[in-house]
Amino acid sequence: MFSSSSISLFSANVSTTYTQLTNGDTQNRALIAMYTRLANYVQNIQMLFTQYSQGNFFAVANILTLNVYNQYSIGIKGLEANASVYPDYEKLRLGTVAALQGLYQSIQQYANLVDTEAKLENAAQYEIILGDPDKLYEYIKTLNLKTAIFPLSEVTIQPAILKAEYAKYIELYGFPPGGVFEMDKLAAILNN
Repeated sequence: MFSSSSISLFSANVSTTYTQLTNGDTQNRALIAMYTRLANYVQNIQMLFTQYSQGNFFAVANILTLNVYNQYSIGIKGLEANASVYPDYEKLRLGTVAALQGLYQSIQQYANLVDTEAKLENAAQYEIILGDPDKLYEYIKTLNLKTAIFPLSEVTIQPAILKAEYAKYIELYGFPPGGVFEMDKLAAILNN
């Protein structure tokens, strides 16, 4: 009923279809693996955002240090894919980069706020002294008791050293606005 040529034609079609399915399956598995690796970073960043939204700024600042930020930069840059082949994936990856950069900027702003609050508290103490003549007199009296213009102290200073990766970044792209280095650019420099 079937000739041997019909069977071989059928076998060839099945073989071709199987190869196409296998290639598609391999591509899907690769895509799933890409999304899974990105999801791990997103999950960690989400945890940081949750802590931040609950007002745990100090905890987030202790977790998201410059070293951690650099490690994330390298890791997320390593997940980069061809945007023309995987446009949605790249949108998500770049959104993750922007979210982390924003969170890091907010940590820097938090540090500035804490510093400013400490300075404001010192200024408030001086305001109390300046507003009360008796306290002002006592303050001036304590200043006059000091014989040295500057208090005796031993000062040791660490020289300011700019790490090579930041020097290269500034050389190539200039100082980043807000002091937050773009993750992809920094990661490319760190990888080299």
